[in-house]
Amino acid sequence: MQIFYISDTHFGHTNIIEYTRRPFKSTNEMDETMVNNWNRVVGIGDLVIHGGDVALANMNYATHLVKSLNGDKVLVRGNHDGSVSKMRRMGFVDVISYWWSALTGVLVWHDPNDIPPHMEMLTSVATHILYGHLHEKIYTKPNFYSICVEQIGYTPRTLEEILQIKPIP
Repeated sequence: MQIFYISDTHFGHTNIIEYTRRPFKSTNEMDETMVNNWNRVVGIGDLVIHGGDVALANMNYATHLVKSLNGDKVLVRGNHDGSVSKMRRMGFVDVISYWWSALTGVLVWHDPNDIPPHMEMLTSVATHILYGHLHEKIYTKPNFYSICVEQIGYTPRTLEEILQIKPIP
């Protein structure tokens, strides 16, 4: 089993293409590319930590897409995600406010500008803090790494791959 990370897919969100200068002509092209990229690298038994903002689309469409994605999917809720029960129905095995692995030292949090005080202890011991929310912008604090699709080639990535990616300014 491998662990992959990704954030801010915004499936079905037409305006995100213009807002973040995504290289797609349509929402269908964007969604199809991200689903194909996901299923090309993620196997059935792998784990994907999604850093939030999964879809801005109707529930049936979003559910169809999420359920078509390989692997077990855990959602770290973002500001555009629905209720825990809605996101579980969509296909996530767990829906949480942050993901922490003491084994790897990885903390996943949606918005790096909005880490609550009770999380400061985790940020001080985490060796890698993976975040979303900022899309094409970079948070320049040490040990913080973007997992926004715009920064990671619209493809889920392993920690090792993320650490090798040079941020796109």
